[in-house]
Amino acid sequence: MRRVEAAVVGVPDTDLGEAVHAVVHVRDGATVTAADLRAWVAEALASFKVPATVDVRHEALPHTETGKVLKGMLREQAAARGVAGPSPAG
Repeated sequence: MRRVEAAVVGVPDTDLGEAVHAVVHVRDGATVTAADLRAWVAEALASFKVPATVDVRHEALPHTETGKVLKGMLREQAAARGVAGPSPAG
């Protein structure tokens, strides 16, 4: 797996209020999937830290002039696409 950069933001979740959403910029030609990334993260982190949703991108994440990732913009992009945490079971 060859990631270039990743960021996590909160997205709405009906049970928890917010759920973890990851945005991952991968190298051109990479074939990694959201499921691959969730499984890889689950090997090292507690289950509540594993992203509920993952957005795999081939374009760079947005940054400020000083190089910080614009997480607010990532949240807005996720909201515009309707990304939300898992629906309640049952």
